Amino acid sequence: MSAPALLEARNCTVAFAGLCAVSDLTLELHGGEIVGLIGPNGAGKTTVFNMLTGIVPPTAGTVLLDGRSLSGCKPSQVNRLGVARTFQNIRLFANLTAYENVLLCCHAALRSGLAAATLRTAAHERSEAEARDEALEILRELGLDRVSGERAANLSYGDQRRLEIARALATRPRLLLLDEPTAGMNPSEKTGLTGIVAELHERRKLTILLIEHDMRVIMDISERIVVMDHGEVIAEGTPEQVRSDPNVIEAYLG
Repeated sequence: MSAPALLEARNCTVAFAGLCAVSDLTLELHGGEIVGLIGPNGAGKTTVFNMLTGIVPPTAGTVLLDGRSLSGCKPSQVNRLGVARTFQNIRLFANLTAYENVLLCCHAALRSGLAAATLRTAAHERSEAEARDEALEILRELGLDRVSGERAANLSYGDQRRLEIARALATRPRLLLLDEPTAGMNPSEKTGLTGIVAELHERRKLTILLIEHDMRVIMDISERIVVMDHGEVIAEGTPEQVRSDPNVIEAYLG
């Protein structure tokens, strides 16, 4: 692929107290791709997400966004540069409504500063209106406009999963990392969410990296799949190539 990478991990290692969770990882994500990241439990997948988003710094190697090193960047700074993620365990403001959850994240992307907010300037009022409209549009995109006034704690599990993605989208990312977005969903919910992710990718021209254990989901939605085992990449290619790779079959697919 000739286009420059949006995000690169170059020879990255992450070790905790001598235990190597990720070993010499090299990964490239190009603009507009949907890439699946799979592997058995403990393979290092979530550690990769934590490394790419600034939660855990690499012990060795470099993470680059648009060719710029993210070394020393806090998660909030990585997010402002255009990288958003969801978590394996749902992290919502349970007592706020679905709309309020999304609106709070829209505020993180407001262009007006503290002084404008304090003085209630015209620019700030326009930004506030923009944030409100954006929150409602995101809820519609995720099929959550029907429950916008419901407390997050009262939503179904599937809707809570969708709300996690809505909150990530509200920060206006170019790269979206989804950590097991369909975990715990029934087949109908999985089909619905897979379709929504595909539509978001097409409409918003997002680059998406997702961890997923459901092989039907990952094979249906991914253009390229990276397979990890024991902290190392053991295979990479199209779904067809990965499905028939002997190393993948032995380590993961069985």
